[in-house]
Amino acid sequence: MVRNSYAFNLTQFGFLVKEKNDSTVLYEVKSDKGYGQIHVCSLFPGIEIYYSNFNTTYDFSGKFVLNNFIEISYIYEGVYEFELRDNRCIYAGEGEIIALRNIFESVSSRFPQKLFKGFSIMIDMHTVNTTLCQYFNNFLIDMNHIADKLCKESNIYIMKGSSGIKEILDKIYLSDPMQQAAYIRIKVLELLHILDNQNLDSMRYKCNYYEKDTVLKVKHVKEHLTAELSEHITIEQLAKEHYITLTMLKNCFKDIYGLPPYEYLKKIRMNQAAAFIKTGKYSIGEIASMTGYQNASKFSGAFKDVMGVTPRDYKKSYRTES
Repeated sequence: MVRNSYAFNLTQFGFLVKEKNDSTVLYEVKSDKGYGQIHVCSLFPGIEIYYSNFNTTYDFSGKFVLNNFIEISYIYEGVYEFELRDNRCIYAGEGEIIALRNIFESVSSRFPQKLFKGFSIMIDMHTVNTTLCQYFNNFLIDMNHIADKLCKESNIYIMKGSSGIKEILDKIYLSDPMQQAAYIRIKVLELLHILDNQNLDSMRYKCNYYEKDTVLKVKHVKEHLTAELSEHITIEQLAKEHYITLTMLKNCFKDIYGLPPYEYLKKIRMNQAAAFIKTGKYSIGEIASMTGYQNASKFSGAFKDVMGVTPRDYKKSYRTES
């Protein structure tokens, strides 16, 4: 049976047990803000993996404790927001790895893009080195060495994995813990072996901490940008209105939403344009104007950048599919 008290009790965040067996537990949370699932699988004594799948704006608040633990998390899709009790926020996005060591914090966490997929490997430092010696006598992995490499300067570190590490992480995420537990064990050991032996300095970088007040301003800017897609407003103007520097606005916005402000706005506009095309009620010129483009040629170019085809080709393909 999985010991769900390893790092924190998920029930404090509103999760309920949906399914369980001798080696896995599936937790679920539902509300009017969306849903989420965490699938916990025991790999070895002292090592568990938590698969996360969320589509929610839910705010998870509670006491987060990692006592003599290491957590290695991978963001497969979306952005993870982690708010510390000193009102600072940090972010990790797609393809990034978060390493946490011995954390004692009252925190909130949320998913700014609503959609989030990833996993966390929870490692109990009390037992893991003994476990590795017992199970794999000649397969040398020094977890203390890994912990020092990942978190040698801070208890929270974010890094971008090399192509080889990312390939392993993707394979772990795409595996089914119910059907492929043995394969997941092998890939996790492979990951730990690489982390133990590879130089990580080129992949690691310090977290960007943002004051909560700054984060709230940037989120308000995002709401302003997307409230009326036909409106023409500059980022410089919004920065002045919200009393935030342009550089801070751009950096924080990208960390929260995964794209620079104008790229994010273009994506939102083109997704809305695609929805307008599907209705069959508007001409391409009308849709361009409704999504903030006075020039049909520029609109067509922007649409192709985001959707991969021109508006006219998209309209034709949608009619064919219908």
